[in-house]
This record gives sequence, structure tokens and C-alpha cells, in this order.
Amino acid sequence: MMYRIFLWVFLSCIGFFVTMLFVVPFLLSLIGYQVNASSNDVAEEAAQKKDVTLCATILSYGLLRPQTGELRSHCVKTYASLAKDPSACELLMPSSYGLSCVGGAMEFQRTCALGRDRSVTGNDIGKASLQECISGPESIRNNECCVVAKARFLTTFNDCSLITKSQKILDQCHYSLAFKNGDSSTCESIQDKNLKSACEVESTALKQDPSICQGCTQPLESIEDLE
Repeated sequence: MMYRIFLWVFLSCIGFFVTMLFVVPFLLSLIGYQVNASSNDVAEEAAQKKDVTLCATILSYGLLRPQTGELRSHCVKTYASLAKDPSACELLMPSSYGLSCVGGAMEFQRTCALGRDRSVTGNDIGKASLQECISGPESIRNNECCVVAKARFLTTFNDCSLITKSQKILDQCHYSLAFKNGDSSTCESIQDKNLKSACEVESTALKQDPSICQGCTQPLESIEDLE
């Protein structure tokens, strides 16, 4: 009698194990989930189909597997980078991971390179400090890249109207203003579609939670605030 009970328990355990290991994943796949799929593979498929919602079909199943949310988030970020689609990063916002997603999805090449020391570098200006952009010679103060630097690094400077020669620099200026102020309405003035999309996602997220911009260079009230 005890032998039969032991055998019944043993076979029941085996049946439960087989069901959980094989049958459940199979049933989940029938209703559309991609069980234990590679987030990179799903992201590539999503990029080909221009459909980021495919990332939501990933389902992690089993012991010692990465969490489903982690795989889906990685899929979204990889998709955004492959498809150059910053709008997809909205699914990860507001978070620093979402900001990183936007960075990978941007294909806009900035004409004016802004440094962490609040300097700016451009082809027709070389490298100029923020102080030079504010109080240097007029040729530097009015340089279009210096306008971008002031728009990004000074809280009291919010005017891109001096930029008249380059639409690309003007777009960058409006992007810098939106990023600094967390104001998505500024993005409406941007002509480049990729940058405009990135601007809208980032500025909206920063307005919701400014703390997600970890390590970002903060704007100053005035030049006297420079260390």
C-alpha cells in the first residue's frame, strides 16, 4: 500500500514537472507570447516590422531566468537604436534608462559640441568657454554655437532668435532649451524629425522627474556661479 502511494506521488510530481516545463510554455506561445526569446532577436524583428509592441510579447519563464520586465526594456532600447525611433523610448520613461534609450536612437549630428565644463566647440569658433560666450568679443558672443551654449547652460537665457544662418544649429538650440526647461512645447520649432521626436520624449520625461538626468551638467543663474 505504501509503495503504491509513493509511486503515485512520484508520478504526480513527474507529471507536474513535465507540465510546468513543457506544456505551460507551449500554451503561452499559442496565445502570442515569445517564451524565453532573445530580446535582441525580438528587437531586430520589431525593427524590421517597425512595431515596438512586439517587445511586449517577450515572457521569461523558468528558474534563474532574467526578469520579463528587464528583457522587454532591453528589447525596447535595442529596437529604438536599430530603428532610430526615439518615440519608442517613451515606454521606458521617466527613467535614466529611458534617457539612455533616446541617446541611442538619435541620428542627429550636433554641429555645436557642448562639454561637461560648459564649453562649446564649433567649426567656425574652435573651443570657447561659457564665460567667453557671455563676455568675450562680439564675434564670439554672437557666434551661433555660443548661442546654443548659453541656451543650454544659463537659466536666464532662452532666446534662439540670433541663430539665422543654420537651421541645424537652430534646431539644436531649441532642443537645448526644451531639455533645460523640461518644456516639450519648444520642440515644435524643430525641423529635424528625429531630433524633434527625441526632444519631445526627453523634455516630457524631465518635466515629470528631473532627477532621472543623473550626471547632467546643470544650468547656472549667472557666470558668477561658475566654480
